[in-house]
Amino acid sequence: MLSITALSQKISTKYLDQCMGEVDSVNAYLKIVSDYSEDSVFCKKYEYQEGKLVGIMNFKRADSLDWTGHHSKPQLQLHKVSELVYYRESGAKYAEVKFVNSKLQDTLKLYYPDGKLKRWSFCRGDSIIESECFTNSGEKISCQPLMKDGEFPSGSDEMSAFLGKNLVYPQEALRQERGGTVYIKFCVSETGKVSNFRVIKSSGSEDLDAEALRVISMIPNWGVSIQYEMRVVSEQIIPLRFVIPDEDDDNRSNRKRKRN
Repeated sequence: MLSITALSQKISTKYLDQCMGEVDSVNAYLKIVSDYSEDSVFCKKYEYQEGKLVGIMNFKRADSLDWTGHHSKPQLQLHKVSELVYYRESGAKYAEVKFVNSKLQDTLKLYYPDGKLKRWSFCRGDSIIESECFTNSGEKISCQPLMKDGEFPSGSDEMSAFLGKNLVYPQEALRQERGGTVYIKFCVSETGKVSNFRVIKSSGSEDLDAEALRVISMIPNWGVSIQYEMRVVSEQIIPLRFVIPDEDDDNRSNRKRKRN
């Protein structure tokens, strides 16, 4: 365990659940120890999972300054730089990543459990410019997606069909012509299991919020997100919009039903 005795340094500890919500130490999935010095621009964060070190992040507390542009009119650019190292449960290094202003930058590297290079990618502003991937014996192979955001099984069309089938507009809200958009957030595990559904932005109507939460909570599973070629826990946000049906459309639908 990390031990630091210098008086000029400060240490803060935060405990998180799988959805990155803050919890007590007993229910923690992840422990983050932040270590920084009052007279230094550098800070270091250590991430622990079940007592094992799983990540280290070095970053600058203050902005670094670069002069760019034409010599006649230089511009001062402020950059926030962070460097991350991820580890496997065995303690072997898995990934080295650099961010500038929260975007991937420079060379990203992934490693096999025995320490051999698995992939390198040159990145600029979150875009991957060039990549090479290797087998454990060093032979070049096709690269797998580096990142992938999980989605509803079978895609957005199936998601729309699921909502159309299960969503029930609250009758009182219809009568009072109340509409609005509800934002629901939930957690997706490394296996696609969904949990921790909650309203993060209300429509302004409790019955609309409750119906949105009820329907989204019916989702059986979700596609797993990929980060640096590994399955990871992720959070998803779904906006659900309640729109008062147009009266003319209702009348046309009623007439059509009567004719049938």
